[in-house]
Amino acid sequence: VAAGRGDVAGAEQLTMRALSRLEAVGPKSPDLVLPLTALAGHATNRRDLHRALELLERADDLASRAPGDTHSWMVRLELAKTLTALRKYEDAAKVATSVIAEMERRLGTEHPALADPLSSLGILEVLMKNGDPEGHLRRARELRTKALGASPRRLAPFRMVEGFMLARRGKTREAEALLGQATSDYGSTPATTKEVALVETT
Repeated sequence: VAAGRGDVAGAEQLTMRALSRLEAVGPKSPDLVLPLTALAGHATNRRDLHRALELLERADDLASRAPGDTHSWMVRLELAKTLTALRKYEDAAKVATSVIAEMERRLGTEHPALADPLSSLGILEVLMKNGDPEGHLRRARELRTKALGASPRRLAPFRMVEGFMLARRGKTREAEALLGQATSDYGSTPATTKEVALVETT
């Protein structure tokens, strides 16, 4: 509620109180995963990435006690993004790969929830200059297309991300095609996504 009113500091304090109460009941409880992840989000917004990493690593440890739980995938995906922001690309790629493998095993290879970790892995492979980034980014876009009903406007930001990545790989023609399509579909330049912000700062 506090966050919805724009009271970010108040929301963080409430989350910290909730965490303290849960820790008093059981310091190793998986119920701590959500407040820890929320606090990591607040730390990320303050650009305190090392604090965010500390919180997410603790959340990941607790979530691993309930393997296959959706929260476990969510935490590990946020962990991969935070490691990426800290330029720990190899560690981030390992986390993203493990999330993809586990989700594919439990959800199948065509589940739209795979789009996020596939996109994260593709971005990491561009930054590390190895792997199959085009394949992973293209697969992520195809899964999003299925999930979003091929709405050009809703898919435009993701085409923008893929275009930025191709540009970094030196694939100018393919990048221009995707970026041009994204701009045309959106009517203007799409709103910046977290992935685009990451590209612009690495």
